[in-house]
Amino acid sequence: RTATESGSARVSYTRPMPGGPRAYEAQIIPLAGDRSLAIVRHVSDRARIEAELFGNASRLRAILEATPECVKVVSRDGRLAEMNPAGLAMLEVPDLASAQRSSLVDFVAPEHRAAFTDMTRRVFQGETASLTFELIGRQGTRRWVESSAVPLRDASGRVESFLTVTRDVTARRRAEAAMRESERRLTEAVRAYGIGI
Repeated sequence: RTATESGSARVSYTRPMPGGPRAYEAQIIPLAGDRSLAIVRHVSDRARIEAELFGNASRLRAILEATPECVKVVSRDGRLAEMNPAGLAMLEVPDLASAQRSSLVDFVAPEHRAAFTDMTRRVFQGETASLTFELIGRQGTRRWVESSAVPLRDASGRVESFLTVTRDVTARRRAEAAMRESERRLTEAVRAYGIGI
């Protein structure tokens, strides 16, 4: 009846078979009179592949959601296409839509924007690039980060976006600065008192 009213109909169904259920897809096309033509395709392999892809995508999504580093995809125009929760926390935004209201470079400290723009340009030319720079969150928090970016290509090989993994290195940089200051003070004390080490 549906095939007659709309011109054709598609039906998906599964049949129990020895060795496991099989999936089928049928297209029913009405012919003259009360006759119909049914084109039936066995789609178990496709259904299995789709289920595997869905499972793989779900696992990958769970990994990205749980990782403590920022993982993001940046489009050719410099906007965020995707970002995990760790990245959203670094930017101090509640969700991806809030982050997408600005270009990614707007979150980069002004003194690092030229280097960040250069890194972006190089990645869109097909290079892999890394950069350490200061990021400023929406709430004003400044943090030092290390970003490693790789190009993502479409089927024709053209770079359409890039994937970046960014790690907060603020604590490490503070520790390194404290170590340098401690060494500087020790050197001054040695000079001032003529102590040999």
